[in-house]
Amino acid sequence: MGTVGNFTEQDLPKGTKWHTLMKDYGLCGFIGKLLVPGMSQNDVVLESVILCGQMCCDGKSSLMIASSSLIRSLHELWQDKSDDSEIVLQLLTCYHRFLHFEETREELLYSTEAMADISECVGRKHRGTREIAEKCLEMILEHDR
Repeated sequence: MGTVGNFTEQDLPKGTKWHTLMKDYGLCGFIGKLLVPGMSQNDVVLESVILCGQMCCDGKSSLMIASSSLIRSLHELWQDKSDDSEIVLQLLTCYHRFLHFEETREELLYSTEAMADISECVGRKHRGTREIAEKCLEMILEHDR
């Protein structure tokens, strides 16, 4: 999962897009099962979050993510692992990717309490967490004017 989570659009075979892989291999359902609290070890959960963010790279893939239960699963993960700084940092990075697309942005902001979670991170000690939280809040403000 770590290798696949680092693939960019350019790393995929010619003519292959993330939404095609997501559909052909049922990645949303697979990742959703791995994100169930207590189902997987922290390193698998971390790689699953990274893969979610990587998959959200175009309108079709963001629509597939928004129509699945992944965003709610990620939010539940946040509630369960909010004390794990690595997972929180990767969740923020994933949320930042989601905020680029209308479908995932709306699902994230209006179906979860992600806004409050992101806002809470601005006061954290870890500089990287603060920076990505601030970027997320800037995007929310820009799109919610």
